[in-house]
Amino acid sequence: RVASLLRATAETRGTPCVLVRQRGRALGLRPNEIDWIEAYGDYVRLHVQHEEHLIRATLTDMEQRLGSHGFVRIHRSRLVNWDRVREFALDGERDSMVVLKDGTRLIASHTCLKDLQQRLDLIT
Repeated sequence: RVASLLRATAETRGTPCVLVRQRGRALGLRPNEIDWIEAYGDYVRLHVQHEEHLIRATLTDMEQRLGSHGFVRIHRSRLVNWDRVREFALDGERDSMVVLKDGTRLIASHTCLKDLQQRLDLIT
């Protein structure tokens, strides 16, 4: 039992955990549990399935912490977990949208999408 516990914890050591307070307790959220993040004044709001968690941090801090775990900036006030993205779409003639697998539609800036496209072109 001890050996399997040590193996399990060794596998998660490199994965950051975002600590959020909820009703008198602290939850540790792994990056793969977070769908998207938005700036909210001096805070960021984490969207996790149908829940929202508010923590004191900047979007830039979160981008630095979670960028290597698949989070990309789609707007100056939004990061999205790349694994949750289903498609890119146009909403009308002006707004670019990122559509998540759960159907959530997020407005994306043209600049961020261009940067993302350039990064993806370098990979392929």
